[in-house]
Amino acid sequence: MSHLASRSDSGAWWRCFENDDHYWFAPATNVLGLQTGCSCCSGDTVVPSNSLATIFPAIAADVCPNEDYPLTPEQVTSKCDKELWFVCPHCEQGSPAR
Repeated sequence: MSHLASRSDSGAWWRCFENDDHYWFAPATNVLGLQTGCSCCSGDTVVPSNSLATIFPAIAADVCPNEDYPLTPEQVTSKCDKELWFVCPHCEQGSPAR
């Protein structure tokens, strides 16, 4: 294993100690110097264990991707700032929401 200085702008792959599927690529200065931590735990990087589909399956069931809102619940986290298309299970009306 090679060593990185905490001020290095060199990128590296990182693994979270909390979850086996949390891997992300970031400069050493972000992770070591700024102590940003796991980007999967923070919701900045999507992996199967933190996707909207996994964390909130009942909400994810109402997402209905379409041409204007193509993202699926597997492609976003619950902390996502992108709009998804939701369809109300009662009245079947659709609308975008975050």
